[in-house]
Amino acid sequence: LLGASTLALALLALLLRGGGGAPGASTSANVPPVAATNDRVTFWEARVARDPADFVALNRLAGAYVQRGRETGDVSDYTRAQAAVDSSLASLPGDNPGAYSLLATLQNVRHEFAASLESARIAAALDPADIAARLTVADAMLALGRYDEAFDAYLSLVDRAPSLATFSRLAVAHELRGDLAEAEAAWENALSTDGRGNPEATAWAHFQFGNFYFNQGDLEAAASRYADAADAFPGYIHALAGEARVAGARQDYERAIALYTAATERQPFPESIAALGDVYAAAGRNLEADRQYAL
Repeated sequence: LLGASTLALALLALLLRGGGGAPGASTSANVPPVAATNDRVTFWEARVARDPADFVALNRLAGAYVQRGRETGDVSDYTRAQAAVDSSLASLPGDNPGAYSLLATLQNVRHEFAASLESARIAAALDPADIAARLTVADAMLALGRYDEAFDAYLSLVDRAPSLATFSRLAVAHELRGDLAEAEAAWENALSTDGRGNPEATAWAHFQFGNFYFNQGDLEAAASRYADAADAFPGYIHALAGEARVAGARQDYERAIALYTAATERQPFPESIAALGDVYAAAGRNLEADRQYAL
């Protein structure tokens, strides 16, 4: 029941974000984040419609699709991003580091980690300044079990470009190694270096920091971070699931059920569906638990 918040899920969530350095959705205080991302999608779709061979516009469009997929949980945006990347590489198959970096991110999403590693290395070779590609290289190595190489890569990237993206990777790597104090410090550094230009990335970091505290049994700290995630990105579905997770751990089953139900009705993420089943089971509502597990 305390479940659906294992370190493995935290790692999965990290990897699903891909490189973490794709173009973000900068927003003003008056524009909802998803609306701003929709505007970016519309703009670049129009550019591509005018010139289908414009590989720069195709790369920007793919990045916008990836960002919207992260914000909404709509996996069809990853399919759209893949189509844009394929068109970009068809237009310019050689010196196109942006397309290879995005391809690596999408391969990461599909858990094609060996292919992601190869694509990210191509991107990094074509553009040595591309931190996103180098992060994806390290992410793929971590997923492939090459932990020491990944950890060394994260350390190097933090030294080279301290940021939310690099420190957050280092935080997860420290937690995997059992270095909890170092992991906590890395999360603090991640948020202190966050430029707040991408509300979804800020919310994601608070959510993952909340998971870190939840894994240590510190429910108060976890709840605070989940609340911070909701503040950074209003309506953030993962923050809602985090709040449900804390309610379940506190044995407030009715509140947990209501929150998980709201979350799964918006996006049926498997971990949230399973967690809702766990809460139903803990509340003695076994038939409803079985329905969630079957789903």
